[in-house]
Amino acid sequence: MKQELFATGTRILAIKDVGPVTNGQAGIITGYFEQPFFFWKRTMYLCTFQGNVRCAMKPTEVDDFDHGRSIERLMQPAFPDWNKVTAERDS
Repeated sequence: MKQELFATGTRILAIKDVGPVTNGQAGIITGYFEQPFFFWKRTMYLCTFQGNVRCAMKPTEVDDFDHGRSIERLMQPAFPDWNKVTAERDS
């Protein structure tokens, strides 16, 4: 059974813990690539998750969900430099 692939730019949630990505982490699909697997190829997603975590995910490891975050918001560091934030706020 062939699974429909999500389009580039689709907002997603991870439904499994994979490497640095945890279950329920918000992300966006940024591309695709073909992974060789024995005598055929599997299509995988290139994703950017919250905290600028970039990861390749199988279609069974993500689900579409409109979490409302943009790619710019997801690429912000998880722990910003508070000295810079307070300096900008105080000026």
